Amino acid sequence: MYDCLFLDLHVRVPFDDFIKGVLQILNVAPTQLHMNRWTIMKAFQALCLYISVPATLGLFLHYFRSRP
Repeated sequence: MYDCLFLDLHVRVPFDDFIKGVLQILNVAPTQLHMNRWTIMKAFQALCLYISVPATLGLFLHYFRSRP
């Protein structure tokens, strides 16, 4: 089930600071997230990289209106 997580989405362990921060602020374990949620986080990082804006927790949580 998690093969696509590591092969297609290029999620690597140990996680980078952004992913660790999102998991910590939302208080979830990596296995509690659905594949689509991983895709959203990785796409957000890619978009921020493309437009030369640092991917921050505040920006991510504001954009997706997530609240811990």
